[in-house]
Amino acid sequence: MKINKWKQTSLIVSLAALLIGVFMPFVKSFAYGGEEEIILKIVKEVKLSGDATYKDKVFIDLTNKDERVKEIFFRITVTNTGDKVEKLKMEDFLPDALTKVSGNLTEEWAVLEKDETKTFEIKATLKSTEIKEDKDYEKCVVNKAELRRDGNFAGSDVATVCYGNKPVKLPETGFLPMSGFVGLGMMSLGGLLRLGKKTKKK
Repeated sequence: MKINKWKQTSLIVSLAALLIGVFMPFVKSFAYGGEEEIILKIVKEVKLSGDATYKDKVFIDLTNKDERVKEIFFRITVTNTGDKVEKLKMEDFLPDALTKVSGNLTEEWAVLEKDETKTFEIKATLKSTEIKEDKDYEKCVVNKAELRRDGNFAGSDVATVCYGNKPVKLPETGFLPMSGFVGLGMMSLGGLLRLGKKTKKK
């Protein structure tokens, strides 16, 4: 049976409209969370006890007995700059090298309003089994925090804790860095040049 061009075009348009009607709600839901504008941000930071500010990464000097027992503070900040969201869950994956002292590794809350922020803090310490005597020993562990909305992944961030032995041995007579040697060399060269000029004048 032959179908004329007009009927073919009409059939294609009808099928296209049907497909758009069926799939568009799913596309909107995936891209925008339905009709809502969902803009969630999670930030993970870390600092050692005594530090003034949080950072992405810290280093523990194992040659310093006071520093190796310092408490490690992790801060997780969840911010919503879009429409109100519901059924949120934050999960923190603390590395095996660390021992939790306080705070919750999992937090759930029903609602996060527009422009609202939730902040969580976890305190931990470095396990004694991670302290090695090898002078070249250095290791880094990554602590990840993950955010989910109604069971679906909504973002993640990490903070890094590095630790190791980095002894700085200074000679009893003192230490002159390479820049000092360069400076002395330049001063000696300048003195020789000035002495040469004076000799020529005589």
